[in-house]
Amino acid sequence: MKKFHVLITVLAVLTLSPLVMAAEQHTVTFGALLCLRGERASVGEACKAAIEAAEEDINAYLASTGSLLKVTFKIEDTRTDSSYASGKLQDFKDQNIMVVIGPQTSSEARMIKDFADTNGMILLSPSATAPSLGISEDNLFRFCPDDTNQAAIIAQLLSEDKVKAAVEIHRNDLWGRELTKSAKAAFERSGGLMNDGAVYNSDTRDFRRPLTVLDSKLGEILARYPESGAVAVYYVGFDEFATMFYQTQDRPALGKVRWYGTESTSHDEKFLVNKAVADFARDVKFTCPSYAVSTDPSQLEKYNSVLEKVRGKIGRDPGAYALTAYDIAWLAVKTYVAAGTDKANEFKKALFTVAKDYQGITGPMMLNARGDRAVFAYDVWSVKDENGAIKWVKTGKSAVNPDGTIRIERI
Repeated sequence: MKKFHVLITVLAVLTLSPLVMAAEQHTVTFGALLCLRGERASVGEACKAAIEAAEEDINAYLASTGSLLKVTFKIEDTRTDSSYASGKLQDFKDQNIMVVIGPQTSSEARMIKDFADTNGMILLSPSATAPSLGISEDNLFRFCPDDTNQAAIIAQLLSEDKVKAAVEIHRNDLWGRELTKSAKAAFERSGGLMNDGAVYNSDTRDFRRPLTVLDSKLGEILARYPESGAVAVYYVGFDEFATMFYQTQDRPALGKVRWYGTESTSHDEKFLVNKAVADFARDVKFTCPSYAVSTDPSQLEKYNSVLEKVRGKIGRDPGAYALTAYDIAWLAVKTYVAAGTDKANEFKKALFTVAKDYQGITGPMMLNARGDRAVFAYDVWSVKDENGAIKWVKTGKSAVNPDGTIRIERI
């Protein structure tokens, strides 16, 4: 049996054109670089389930056409560790796996993209959003909006909520630094003030020191803006925020202002399991933008089918990045077939063409000149108490301005 190896770390829904019938059965092996451990494990778990669902659906489609082609997906864990991800990518290169979908995080993408560029490998990421990664003619393609868009939405939310000044606390990695910088610039362009607050390393588990710094900085700003609601905290981090929220209990001042977060903390059900954390999130009206699907009516039945399938695997809503992973899987297969090769130049050329016309379950997959998703949407979620239960509630959704930029309409 002849085997073709293609690596994939996150994948998508696409109607495949009829495949050339092979003279013998052969297998295309796709891989996946996912964060199954570490701070992005909840997203990685959902992406894994989506990839498994994509594999089932793609093979069912191929069988229905009488094709002798079969696809499989080899899933590897990056541990949310850039160095470990680099080693995994080199392993794939040694196996002649040249089309790589992923990685999940911006830091991982930054670490491995030069190796991919040098060695003619293709990276297709569902969720690496740092603005500096948007480079034309490189081998990294991102099926998500970069964080300048999220920053603009944060600035809008703060301004609409009459916040005059914010203090930030962020994770010290590429994504955290760049999103914080973008949000600060966007908020200050709208007339607000965002002061440097606290920073913590990605391996931090004891947040007493950064919380002490944040508490002090917050006190300084509150002295300048004493009116109610004028000051807020902006938090930029991953799943570690549940631990941080728990450790705020001995710093009551931190619970007296509103907190805003990012798409990486939005709509995460698991952290509400701890009562102290849930109570804090409710009390500070924790509000986050969230990258969202923009499903075309023609794809709604398929969207619901995939959503239920993935929910059945993980017991919760998977989120937009995981559903994007499902879409990327199909798109990668379609592109491989259209290009007839996994060689970088031919594959990239075919990818722009195929993505332009591809309507996935998460919406149009068209790419801009930098190789980033061109059409996208955001929602806003807040932690609220509804009928005695603390939960995430959708409080805003995207609308498109006349100039093509995104704004949020409150619900």
